[in-house]
Amino acid sequence: MEWLSSDDESSDVSSGSDSAASKVPKRVVIKTEKKKQKEEKRRQLQQALLMKYGSMGNVNRLKLTLEKTRDVNAEGISALTFAARNGHFGCVSLLVGKGAEINKTDNEGVNALLMAATGGHADILKFLLSHKETDIHARDPVVCHQTPNANANPKQC
Repeated sequence: MEWLSSDDESSDVSSGSDSAASKVPKRVVIKTEKKKQKEEKRRQLQQALLMKYGSMGNVNRLKLTLEKTRDVNAEGISALTFAARNGHFGCVSLLVGKGAEINKTDNEGVNALLMAATGGHADILKFLLSHKETDIHARDPVVCHQTPNANANPKQC
């Protein structure tokens, strides 16, 4: 059986650091790495399903998926942002109840509050604003709707 040292791939016999505790079988390292990759793929699939069901407004499937995952806050655009954008109040309420971050922004700085406002979903806006952690000063990074000058540079907002 091949062994990997905990420090590097070769053990230093002359230094006396050849103890069994400092070595890990190569098979264990490979299995551990494969397990990590499998867990990451599963997490990505669960995030994709959360976004899909949030976007579609499918509360029942969203509940089932939430039972299998602990992470409702994906990197980039989130299921909450999709649900808010498409006006699915039930999904928004469920996701917030399961710990979705209301102020979480995607890679472009857009969050659920901005998506609900852009879509004209007053019920979702009211719901999101009822939570004390909601950032009421959030601004659209593309076009700043909070300035009277429609031609204003978004960086100046």
